[in-house]
Amino acid sequence: MAFTVEPGIYVDPERWARRRMVLGAERARQAEAGEREEAGSVSHPVPEVLRGIGVRIEDDVLITDRGPEVLTVAVPVHPDRVEEICAGRPSLPVP
Repeated sequence: MAFTVEPGIYVDPERWARRRMVLGAERARQAEAGEREEAGSVSHPVPEVLRGIGVRIEDDVLITDRGPEVLTVAVPVHPDRVEEICAGRPSLPVP
């Protein structure tokens, strides 16, 4: 059996406005207050340059009789390395 493990974050610039339109201002404020309480701290507003982006690191894991085997172990995940590859100037061979 194989699984994909894909933690990610997606910065949605319209989230708050949509939530208020769907729930109404008061219910949206209550939801946000509950989220802040649950989080234990309040984060700062997202810088404009990061709004609308998504970041996901994905691994494919094969479960065998001998245990789990990460199939994507050689895929680069460090941001500098990913940027090098995306820019077409890899410093090391791309697996």
